[in-house]
Amino acid sequence: MTDRAPSIDLSPGERRVLETLQRHRGRAAAIHKEALAATVGLEVRQVRLVIVQLIERHNQPIGSASQSPAGYFLIETAQDAEQAAQELQARIIQLAKRLAKLKRNTPADCLDQLRMDLVTEAA
Repeated sequence: MTDRAPSIDLSPGERRVLETLQRHRGRAAAIHKEALAATVGLEVRQVRLVIVQLIERHNQPIGSASQSPAGYFLIETAQDAEQAAQELQARIIQLAKRLAKLKRNTPADCLDQLRMDLVTEAA
């Protein structure tokens, strides 16, 4: 990756976030969400939405971590990718447990239903 944000069609907020993340490459260089928001002039909630857009719409390799050093970072290595994936998997399991409580179901049943929904959505 270059030191500058790629020349893709980004909104001003997306560009500012991605340019800032260029200085936060790898898990060890993660920037906390509040610091990122202050740097780019957005609210924390807006930063989270921009991160989702950068990942889902623009295929940017952005990871996050909730343990120190907590925050967002550009994925640089296979280890960064694995740690980011583990973080997401732990969140999915936590959310499945919460969903199961609401639906009075098991987490596995909730995940099975979500899997079917994803397959249907992809078709």
